[in-house]
Amino acid sequence: MKKQGILLLTFMSVIMMMSIYYITLPLEEVSNETDKQFNEILLEKENSNNDYINKESKVVSSVSSTVDEKQVALSNIESKKQLMQLEKELEEKLLDNSIEAVCSIKNETVYITVNEQKDKQRVLEILEIIKPEISSSYLYEVSFVLK
Repeated sequence: MKKQGILLLTFMSVIMMMSIYYITLPLEEVSNETDKQFNEILLEKENSNNDYINKESKVVSSVSSTVDEKQVALSNIESKKQLMQLEKELEEKLLDNSIEAVCSIKNETVYITVNEQKDKQRVLEILEIIKPEISSSYLYEVSFVLK
């Protein structure tokens, strides 16, 4: 009788461990896919910023560019660098509050992509964190990697 009890407990333990393994496995895969999407968004933003600065730098370094064109290009580069700095500060402010996000500012709109599950309460928290850092003339758009 004792051998049967031990055998039953052993099998139940193995079944429970396998169940836990299979339940947690898809979550890891979803997490990896989410991180991949988030990293792609971050990389796309960085590439876009670098392309813009390179384009304007070519105007500045071009012999055929006029002085006015060079001044406009330098002004554009400076404005872009200021926006990039503001984006970085917003991302750090959010990260200080345990929110991993990519911030992008275009056409007076702050785009915030958050690396977590969609949550209306979280949107309010994000806006409360961001609003003091930015002028009130900006619009806000918050999106989530996981819907």
